[in-house]
Amino acid sequence: MGDRGAHARVVRRIVEALALVALAANPGVRVAQAARPTVFAAPPSTATVADRAKARRAQQAGEAKLAKGDLEGALASFLIAATTVPSAAGFLQVARLHDKLGHVHDAVAAYEAYLELAPTKEVDEAKARIETLKATPGHVVLRGSPATARITIGEDLVFEGFPVEIDLPPGEHRVRIEADGYVAQEVIVDLSFAEASSPAVDLEPEHRSPLAVLDLGLPEPVPLPPELLPPAPEPPTLGGPSWARRHRTGLAIAGVSVAALGTGVAFGVEALRAQSDFASSGSKADADRGERSAFRADIAFGGAFLCGAAAAMLLLHEEEATRASVQFAPIVGAGAVGIGAGGRF
Repeated sequence: MGDRGAHARVVRRIVEALALVALAANPGVRVAQAARPTVFAAPPSTATVADRAKARRAQQAGEAKLAKGDLEGALASFLIAATTVPSAAGFLQVARLHDKLGHVHDAVAAYEAYLELAPTKEVDEAKARIETLKATPGHVVLRGSPATARITIGEDLVFEGFPVEIDLPPGEHRVRIEADGYVAQEVIVDLSFAEASSPAVDLEPEHRSPLAVLDLGLPEPVPLPPELLPPAPEPPTLGGPSWARRHRTGLAIAGVSVAALGTGVAFGVEALRAQSDFASSGSKADADRGERSAFRADIAFGGAFLCGAAAAMLLLHEEEATRASVQFAPIVGAGAVGIGAGGRF
């Protein structure tokens, strides 16, 4: 008796849930709404005579509507009969009508209620139908921006542009959305059986630096073949006759530069001595001697600089010079004497 009471409580809960779901999903069925009981009847073993009469009238009304092709009206009447006096046959009838009308979730609930009451030999068929219904694909309408995005569902379903409308089996589906100039995104769409889903994905634009290099679409440069390249220049030849002459000339001019520098120092010392003598004696002769010595020192220093520059160019220049030449000339003036140098390198 205790097992029968527990069984009755399980059936009552399934019946109540099924009736609430079916009536909420079909608001246009006035008969079911008017006849919906506030407290559902007990299982067949405890149903009263009035309950059985009510269930019989609802069953007959449902059969009459079914004969006329009124499936929704027949479903409402059969639901009253099944919830008033629960039976395997009643719930099987309700489950099949829900199934035929495409009410997937209601059909599953009715089949499960039927399994609680059905004989063992009919259970396998109902279980198989439940598994089939639970594999019903969900319907996905994917929207977003930009409209030109590329949408990849799973591994091999690729679509170009929003919106995307597709039926997918129950479960999780990885969706990747990408577009040029936007940050790609991945979302997971988790579908139940016969579920309708409308996710929306808006991509964020990439933040590019204003100094980014523009892609002008130019082709890559093609290297020239070796036979079209100009020949490499030959290295300078050192140690030839011309180089030896230039080297000797550079050394000679460097010697002249050193001599001129020494001469300038000597005249500079003489100018300082004459200046010192003039400071002590005040003689005009000492003053003139100091000016002449200072002028000669300037000329000597200038010649040393010119000769030093010419010597450096001759000694440090690596290319062979065939026309290098240096010329010297004395410089004689009123109260002055010196040497000038000129050359072409």
